[in-house]
Amino acid sequence: MLEPRILTIDGASGACSAGVVYLGRTCTQGCDVTQRDHAARLPRLVAEALANAGPGAIGLVAVTVGPGSFTGLRAALALGHGLAAGWGCPIVGVTVPEALGHEVGEMVPGCPVWVAMHSRPGRVFLAHCGKIETCALDDLPRLHGNPVMTGNAAWQVSDRLEARGETVQVVPLQAAQPVAIAAVAVQRRAGTRSALPAQPLYVDAPRVMLPVGL
Repeated sequence: MLEPRILTIDGASGACSAGVVYLGRTCTQGCDVTQRDHAARLPRLVAEALANAGPGAIGLVAVTVGPGSFTGLRAALALGHGLAAGWGCPIVGVTVPEALGHEVGEMVPGCPVWVAMHSRPGRVFLAHCGKIETCALDDLPRLHGNPVMTGNAAWQVSDRLEARGETVQVVPLQAAQPVAIAAVAVQRRAGTRSALPAQPLYVDAPRVMLPVGL
């Protein structure tokens, strides 16, 4: 049975993106680096990706679930669930570290991969072997085994580690690519990755802030 055409949606990062992947290759993709209004920008990116991919039904929707932007995650997942319901196809959640880790694993096979992503000021998300934690830049764990670091906070974390005598190789990937998101989604559907609901993944509890002046 052939792999279905896969629509990927990423609203977890500062930028947002959409793509169509078939047989392990990206047919088309679009990215908007404006770090706001994901709810308005994602539908346009999806429409453009579908139009540019040409005829053919989508058989699977893959959406990044986090960690990342509170609003972006919810916008991407709401759009993905609506499209999947309308098309009558499954939707699969993929974490950003899973997608980045898959891509780096293809580039540098055999090395332990850590993913570092921006969190709140002075803090980062660190992911390794399927576990995601948040930690302070001043209290990073010790990494062993000549690791490879990627993600939008990779250089920041690498500088801190090198300052205390540890060395890591940095692969500077900033955001998950459609082909990597799709690859992880296919593995999850096949049961070779643990189940993950297509719902927002919040490592930190969302912050609620009162408007200025109240």
